[in-house]
Amino acid sequence: MNRHQFELPLGSGIDRGMTIIQYGHYGRPMLVFSSEAGRAWDFENNGMLDAIGYLINDGRIKLYCVDTLDARGRSGCLGDPSHRCAAVHGSAGCHAAREGDPSRTGSLGLRGQP
Repeated sequence: MNRHQFELPLGSGIDRGMTIIQYGHYGRPMLVFSSEAGRAWDFENNGMLDAIGYLINDGRIKLYCVDTLDARGRSGCLGDPSHRCAAVHGSAGCHAAREGDPSRTGSLGLRGQP
């Protein structure tokens, strides 16, 4: 299987290099995002290529696996949690979660803890 790894330089306000891994040489291009706070090689390391490798080898698809920037946003440890919550659910959902209003948090999948 053809595999090519690209390293993108720092820039555009991103404080670390980004990785893109291409699998395959021909076929319909598909963009693959790793799971939360993941890296481009997670798709391969978690065995997903084994499941669809025949599609890549037959030239039916070509994958581009990319890094995520979750650590800079909603899953990051730094910053105000309400800011991260608002980025995902909107400020009303975060207010309901802080106040423990179960009628508002149920639809958001939040636990409603202050």
